Amino acid sequence: MIRTRRLLVRRTVSACLGALMVGGAVAGVTALTTVPVSADTFSTPGPFTAQVPADATTATLVGVGGNGGVGGNGRLTAGAGGVGGVVTATVTVVPCTTLTIEVGGNGVAGTVANATAAGGSNGGGSGGSSTQAIGGGGGGGASEVLNNSGTRLVVAGGGGGGGALVDGAPAANGGAGTSSTTFTTGSGSGVDGGNGASGVFATGGHGGTGTSGGTGGTGAAGAPNGTTPAGAAGGDGGSATSGGPGGGGGGAGYFGGGGAGGDNVTFTGAAGGGGSSFAIAGATSVSFGASTAASGSASVTFNGSAACTAPAAITATPNFTG
Repeated sequence: MIRTRRLLVRRTVSACLGALMVGGAVAGVTALTTVPVSADTFSTPGPFTAQVPADATTATLVGVGGNGGVGGNGRLTAGAGGVGGVVTATVTVVPCTTLTIEVGGNGVAGTVANATAAGGSNGGGSGGSSTQAIGGGGGGGASEVLNNSGTRLVVAGGGGGGGALVDGAPAANGGAGTSSTTFTTGSGSGVDGGNGASGVFATGGHGGTGTSGGTGGTGAAGAPNGTTPAGAAGGDGGSATSGGPGGGGGGAGYFGGGGAGGDNVTFTGAAGGGGSSFAIAGATSVSFGASTAASGSASVTFNGSAACTAPAAITATPNFTG
């Protein structure tokens, strides 16, 4: 008899809680169940979160880095921004934990005198400005997925910003967020970012690697060098301080690409380096490539879809016997 009454009370309490919940939650009451999605694609900056389903053990992740912005131009076509990298990998996940997704945005195109072209969201470096000519394009941002401990599971590098072109010489294109140069570290594997092309005198930024940011390009005739990033963000392009074009910004990545140097002499600006791309150690079905998409994105597909439940429902014990 005691057993029967306890069971009835437990069911009654659970039913009352369910009746209180409207739209899944009520002030002061936490819903017991969170229903995750088994797959989703993200194409705006974020950050976003995705809960790992209760029955999932792996997730297939695809990151596409943001593209670099085209360099500013006068009468001719300026340097193109580098394309973002693409990384695909299947990684081990812990059920009912949370993944964080960041999407790299495209760098802004180089603009008119004394205007700085912003880098893409999630770390793209800024293009260098110019006092009398036109600035370089901003670097693309990186797309990445992190686990609940903040460990980066995949990173797709952003492309470097294109070099500005005022007149005359060939344009300099930004480095891609990928290349044929591979790396392996204790944390995982990946590919270096591509190097940005140099102008006539100023040099382009180098691509990010598996252990460091890409070296910033050298400025010409007293113009500043591009910056060398210490971490994931792309370096900024050097500005032209007395005429000439600004340098392109570096793309973000596992390590960011270097910004290109500014140029006070010629009409051809240098381009930024691309960020490196990465997949965590232990990942399977790993591949790296170059984006053909118009912008960055990230997708997550779990091998399960079961809802995660909170601790057991409340159990009430009667204050009587018999």
